[in-house]
Amino acid sequence: MSTKFQDINFDLDRLSTMPLIAIQMMQLMNSSEAPAEAMAKVVAKDPAVSARVLKIANSSFYSMSRQVTSLSTAIKAMLSWENELLKVW
Repeated sequence: MSTKFQDINFDLDRLSTMPLIAIQMMQLMNSSEAPAEAMAKVVAKDPAVSARVLKIANSSFYSMSRQVTSLSTAIKAMLSWENELLKVW
């Protein structure tokens, strides 16, 4: 892995989240049927959160078969995995 990529990757963890974005996401997540597209629109307003969501969705944790480049796809994958986990409990 190149040093430049490592620097960028490390700097992503330092970016702060806009409070309004966090509040809007909490409201959407508390609604019974919040569509991933609506969440993606909120997340897209904040580059730091967008980068984190894509980074997490592309991590080995989710084992995606291809690289995720869309916020909507990333959120759908993350929500789907969460729903499967809740079924087990």
